[in-house]
Amino acid sequence: MSNTPDAIDNKTERFELRLTSDLLARVDEWRRNQPDLPTRSEAFRRLVEAGLGSKTTGKPEADGT
Repeated sequence: MSNTPDAIDNKTERFELRLTSDLLARVDEWRRNQPDLPTRSEAFRRLVEAGLGSKTTGKPEADGT
């Protein structure tokens, strides 16, 4: 069994997202600035959680400064 969030929590749903190459590059840059270099999927989860103001994941939030 894989140790990915989707394998651990079978209550997740998969969806497709189309982004401009510029926005994807910005997400990748944000990822590179994280101490643990999250996967793209995890980066999107963290960014969405931070954007919604939720602290339910226990993951570090992006520095808004």
